[in-house]
Amino acid sequence: MAVWAGCVALPLAAAAVLGLLARTPAWTAADARLAAAVHELRAPLLTAVADALRVAFLPPAVIAVCAAAVLLLALLGRYGGALLTALVVAAGWSANTLYKVAIDRPRPAPERQLIPEPSPYGYPSGHVAVTLALVIAACLLAYGTARLRLVAAAGAVLVAAQAWARVYLGVHHPTDVVGAVLVVGGVATAVVAGCAPLAARLDRLGRGHAGGGGPPHGS
Repeated sequence: MAVWAGCVALPLAAAAVLGLLARTPAWTAADARLAAAVHELRAPLLTAVADALRVAFLPPAVIAVCAAAVLLLALLGRYGGALLTALVVAAGWSANTLYKVAIDRPRPAPERQLIPEPSPYGYPSGHVAVTLALVIAACLLAYGTARLRLVAAAGAVLVAAQAWARVYLGVHHPTDVVGAVLVVGGVATAVVAGCAPLAARLDRLGRGHAGGGGPPHGS
């Protein structure tokens, strides 16, 4: 229990401390220098890739994908998988939003942004948060199967690409994307620790109704 509590509390506390440090002028200046090095790589093809990642993880698209996944899992009798998918995405997204409002760090200057964002909050990155939440949900669904390593590797690449894209487009500081990883990592751990036993029971119930099987969910 203490190990689980530490795995939840440490990243969430680190995200809060990092957010407060990121509001200081010295930290912001260091962030800006690192972001400027990324901006030097700007080119039409890379901009198109970064913008595609932005559009693919806008709220309407994320909600549609998550809802479709939850519905499909429920139809397949994988009620526990449906529950974990919904909770990881919803809790990760919600917690990230709370951190945004509480930290209230401005985004980079408008002249650095290739695509202006309507929200003024920079820390932590919402796009990175929801990307990581979806990847964690996918890993939970692949748990216990031969596909887990492939899903985890592809997910890590996707999260890294999204983090790069947000800095490349000039809408986030590098620290913003790190904060999103900390927040969602802590929240997802809390969801798994608290809900995995219930999810396992629901999956057993679903298998009994549908006569099918699914990968187990361990705590």
